[in-house]
Amino acid sequence: MHAERSGPARWGGERDGSGRPAVARTAPAAPVWPGRLSGAVLPALQRAAGNAAVARAVTQEQHVHEEGCGHGGPGRLPAGTRAPAAVQRAEEVGPSEPALGTPLLPARVTEMLAGYRQRTGSPEVRALVDEVLGLVAVTTFAGPGAVERPARPGAAPAPGERPGGGAHTVPDQSQQGRYVIGGVAESHRWREDQVATLLHELVHVVIYQQYGRDQNLPQVQDAQQTESFQVHAMNTAVQLVGLLPGSGLPDTWQEAAEQKLRFHMGVNSLLEYDGVLTQLLVWSDQYGDPGSPFHRRVGELAVEAQEWRQDPGRARTPEVAGTLDEAMAALMALPPRAQRQARAAVPAAAGRGCSCCVM
Repeated sequence: MHAERSGPARWGGERDGSGRPAVARTAPAAPVWPGRLSGAVLPALQRAAGNAAVARAVTQEQHVHEEGCGHGGPGRLPAGTRAPAAVQRAEEVGPSEPALGTPLLPARVTEMLAGYRQRTGSPEVRALVDEVLGLVAVTTFAGPGAVERPARPGAAPAPGERPGGGAHTVPDQSQQGRYVIGGVAESHRWREDQVATLLHELVHVVIYQQYGRDQNLPQVQDAQQTESFQVHAMNTAVQLVGLLPGSGLPDTWQEAAEQKLRFHMGVNSLLEYDGVLTQLLVWSDQYGDPGSPFHRRVGELAVEAQEWRQDPGRARTPEVAGTLDEAMAALMALPPRAQRQARAAVPAAAGRGCSCCVM
């Protein structure tokens, strides 16, 4: 438990108490400002949704609820002040929202991602959204979960709630240059779950376009370089699993993150390295502690992966220590989460007396 938690992604501005240093970029994107529709957002929104959606988004972004604005009722704010994140999140679900259960079309996905970009205080997340926004218009979204979902009613998941997940990305066989994000699972109950999964899958679309295949590696990568990258991915998975307990994520999110790290990033790194980093960064931004070592490290790795994608002719050659066999052994030696939690309880149990039954 943290003395200060920034909570989910905020409307504009940096996350409170993040302590996160600025990350240098070799090829910085167009200047962007929190809470502003700028950079890649406006053109992408215009391509996918048309001028009417752009005008509506700009109007909503510029409006500040205050005395005399016509939006009266309990809880209105004094003139010149802006609603806190939880209030503005609740305002997203209102009469202007599309009917729930309608198909998730590219125009709506663009608005969802642009809205999340405005709310987040993470420069790494904003850069990821900018990278994928232009590809939404050439993507079809399918599956039982590819329908309108409401915004989460509270700032944090309910106790015992689990993250929704499940989707896959393939080229559209009927039309060159288009893609299908299919199998979007029905377990996506909230819009925030959809955003995390869709950003993960849209990174796969970027990889298809940059590398010509669904692998995180350029085709110039030779066998030795590929093995070194696999060692890097496994070592990274082990490191991030070790940092998860201090991430501030809810227990069920930590459990899902560990599964992705062990069996997607670690074992299946050639296909899932970039996508898993994207999804973990979004989860941490939504519900974790932005000042935690876990969040900072995931952000650094996501920036590195994005820079690799932006230079597809360059092999991915991170410095690594150890062999592939050693990295795999370390990954497989990670004890199950329940066992680690039991071991962590040993000092407390010892203080009460007998601890011989605690693993």
